[in-house]
Amino acid sequence: MTAQVKYCSAEANNALVIPSGALGEARGVPARCLVRVVDANGRAEPRSVKCRNQHRVMAQILTGLTAGERVIVSDSAARERRSHD
Repeated sequence: MTAQVKYCSAEANNALVIPSGALGEARGVPARCLVRVVDANGRAEPRSVKCRNQHRVMAQILTGLTAGERVIVSDSAARERRSHD
C-alpha cells in the first residue's frame, strides 16, 4: 500500500497564481520561468517571470506578471483549429 502526502509549509495571502501547466523553462536563467502572455493584438508573447511552485497544479508568480493578464495554458485549442483547416 502506498500513500501520497502533501503539506503546506507556508501561506501567501492575495498571491497571484496560475496553472503550473502554463509554465515553461527559461533556459539559462536560474529561478525564472517562461509564460506566454496574450498581448493587446491577441498574439502570444513569451515573458520571463519569477515563480514559486506551490504544487503540481498551481504556481505562485512573484514578479513579471500582473493580475488580469491572460496567459496561455495549453495549445490544444490552437492545434484543434489547425487540424480542421
